[in-house]
Amino acid sequence: HLTSATAMLKHRIDEQPICYKKQASRQATVMNQFFMNIYIGKVQPYIAMVSQAADQLLPLINRLAEGGGTANFRQYVNSTLSMNSKDSLYNRYVYAVKQHTQAWQALLDQCGMRPAVN
Repeated sequence: HLTSATAMLKHRIDEQPICYKKQASRQATVMNQFFMNIYIGKVQPYIAMVSQAADQLLPLINRLAEGGGTANFRQYVNSTLSMNSKDSLYNRYVYAVKQHTQAWQALLDQCGMRPAVN
């Protein structure tokens, strides 16, 4: 779903802009409210929780797979939980989150509504 949402954001940026010359429109105000209430309020905390858990667990799981285990276990870890394989499910998720974040930043920037980074 994240990839689909990113595609929708990119479509709005590239083909159906909500704003021109960084001037906020009514649609932009609605979009910004959605961003703040849903993305910042609910999605981002969930992504942070997943990231924090992954940072703690995946190095240990990857170390277990490198040190032994069955061939099936090593294959499973490599295809899903590997932090080293760019094609693992986990790294595809990390890439999708990065792309989604960049799409939101571009859309908000297009409307002059991108939050300042401290």
